Amino acid sequence: MKHKHIIIFAALLFVVGASTYVYWTDFTKQETIKVTSSHDYPVAETIDDMTKQSDVVVLGEYTSFDSTWNMARNPDDPSQPDEDNYTEGHLYNFKIVEVVKGNIPSETIKINLRYEETIPLITEQGKKEKIKNKDPLYQKPEFGHRYLLFLNKNKDFDHYYSAVEPFQIMIHKDGKAELKTNLTDKNITIQTLEVDGKKVVLENHAYREEFTDRISGKSLQEILDRIQDITKQ
Repeated sequence: MKHKHIIIFAALLFVVGASTYVYWTDFTKQETIKVTSSHDYPVAETIDDMTKQSDVVVLGEYTSFDSTWNMARNPDDPSQPDEDNYTEGHLYNFKIVEVVKGNIPSETIKINLRYEETIPLITEQGKKEKIKNKDPLYQKPEFGHRYLLFLNKNKDFDHYYSAVEPFQIMIHKDGKAELKTNLTDKNITIQTLEVDGKKVVLENHAYREEFTDRISGKSLQEILDRIQDITKQ
């Protein structure tokens, strides 16, 4: 059995946080190639930890989709995209109702969500192919709903991104919180495609068995009070 290990690192960690994505590619004489991804990123279960790891905490609503961009940057000139790597980020416009922690001068900010990356794949014959892998943590925002977001700022590109996972809490009309994360989703996302005459099966998931949702069901006021207590310490 022949194995190849493909390791993909974010070109600039300040864009996506300290996340490492590792892909294990199993090449065999069979007609199926299995690619399994694993991920390393900061995780927090409590409001205390989410607050401490965030530069800012804001309450508001996603209002619209703005644009896509290449999060992989040229290491010699970060103002330019990396021509050899592509990690797609989705930018959304977010209207702030209240700044709970930190200082944000504007009422509207852009939130970057890591959506998808292109993975280089080398076949047994040495042929270079590329496949696309959707980020297992990605959740498309729901417009018309109020969110509490825990963020850090990317000063180089003037937008904000997740400070930790999870970083989004949806607030329902009754004031109750719902933690938005794929860490509790046991389903494995499976993509099947053909590369160089072989079937490629890409398995991807964000599930953490040890992760416990300690936030859903709490009231917004209870969460805001706790954030204020933490920021005063």
